[in-house]
Amino acid sequence: MRVYPELLVDEEFEALGDLGFEGQLNDRQFAYLRDRGLLGSLSDMMGYFNSTTSLTSEALFTAYSAKGFELDAYISNLFQDTARTTPVTAPGQTVAGITDVSGQGNHLSQATAAARPTYGIKPFRGRVNMLIGTEALATQAATTTAVSHTLSFTGTGTITLTGTSTAGPLVGTGASDRVSLVFTPTAGSLTLTVSGSVTLAQLEIGALTGYQRVGTTVYDCTEEGQATVHYLRFQTNDFMQTASLDLTDRDCVCVVAGLRKMSDAASGIIVEIGTDSAVQNGTFGLFGPSVSGANSYRFLSRGTVTKDAGTGVFAAAPDTAVVTGLGDISSPLVSLRRNGSVVTSTATDQGTGNYANAVVYIGARAGTSLFANMELSNLIVMSTATSLSSTVVSSTELLSGIKTGLRL
Repeated sequence: MRVYPELLVDEEFEALGDLGFEGQLNDRQFAYLRDRGLLGSLSDMMGYFNSTTSLTSEALFTAYSAKGFELDAYISNLFQDTARTTPVTAPGQTVAGITDVSGQGNHLSQATAAARPTYGIKPFRGRVNMLIGTEALATQAATTTAVSHTLSFTGTGTITLTGTSTAGPLVGTGASDRVSLVFTPTAGSLTLTVSGSVTLAQLEIGALTGYQRVGTTVYDCTEEGQATVHYLRFQTNDFMQTASLDLTDRDCVCVVAGLRKMSDAASGIIVEIGTDSAVQNGTFGLFGPSVSGANSYRFLSRGTVTKDAGTGVFAAAPDTAVVTGLGDISSPLVSLRRNGSVVTSTATDQGTGNYANAVVYIGARAGTSLFANMELSNLIVMSTATSLSSTVVSSTELLSGIKTGLRL
């Protein structure tokens, strides 16, 4: 698993040990962290990674003889073709192939160009800058709500507001001076007309905060001093899938998803094996949301009888979370967790049998309905012969949270 060591505290380092990351950093691991800007205090990190384990979940899958995959939205795992020969090179590109970093070889693909998710990056605290092309701003529109906003920039130019606000104009005073304007617009479209030199521009809800650079696409946002979160934007009809995954000798599953749910307007599949976990034997599915927002998240598991966990509105969109579904058919368990805490858990009977040999779909039901509206940073599907310990589940959630922009 990819981690951000500078954001970890002592108990989080201990959790890495629970997953088998022990010993010393080797040269390859040091370079991995250094090149991605993830190095904190080297003295703090020594002793938590060994010389044989890479920074993926491969050791975890091996230790528990697990089947499944890990989707990590880091750019080096993403490709523009299904053969995974043409890498994704920049935010805003669509993704056709994803390498399974668990070592299981269950790579993901999407052959249809119009159904591919889009790769994006954002700061660990999330994107707050509502503008694009912020390094040298050009005239553009932004959608506002009826709350206080702050507009700021450096330079000697001017920004004139029309539409939902006519406050200002905001006039620059120098290339190194940041000027700002606090205003409360109405809801709708705000036009920012730019003249002269307007650089490092930012429009945000609330008070002025640290500057975020946004490129020519909303998918390209970074902030100095903040770790970068990588994600796949699923919307409209986007989905990915594996080849058939044979889980016919397993009746336990752990699904951990690090995501930002963008809307509750329609039901969405985060991940599901088979074509319908409500009726197809040997299936499971994680929803976000279900019943068009009536349930914030829901997890289904089925031997020959479907059982579910997760009822009611407990995490309305937009919601950044690590959502976990646990299923056990023979020792009945269906559990839904959010950010390390149990939402609902039931031990009612799921019938008999093991999980299926079927395609796993991410972002839709069988690629035809229940399309998710989400930013997905990390997804682990791990099926085992016996249930995982609470320590392993919690440690996996913690690392997924770090990749998603959360401190659990």
